[in-house]
Amino acid sequence: MRKALVFTAVAFLLGTTAAFAQDKPVDVNIGGGYTFALSDIRDHLGDGYNVNFGVTFNLSESIGIQGEYSFNGLGQKNVKIPVPRGPGQASRCQPISTPT
Repeated sequence: MRKALVFTAVAFLLGTTAAFAQDKPVDVNIGGGYTFALSDIRDHLGDGYNVNFGVTFNLSESIGIQGEYSFNGLGQKNVKIPVPRGPGQASRCQPISTPT
């Protein structure tokens, strides 16, 4: 419990000091990483990746507008979806797969 409280306090202090450091008119952020799939999803999809980037327009010292794009990709997924052939006919399974 004490570690969580210390971590929260440090994160708060670092966040507040970064909030006052908006002296540039435009800030750019870029990020990415590895996505760990858990449980049964890992068996079906596998692990993946994530990428994000954004830009912040600082209107004043304490106000900014941020736009950000983020994408998460996982491994290949194979799904069979029943598709009806027509009225009164049996449906058939249509395999669909996504690229890795």
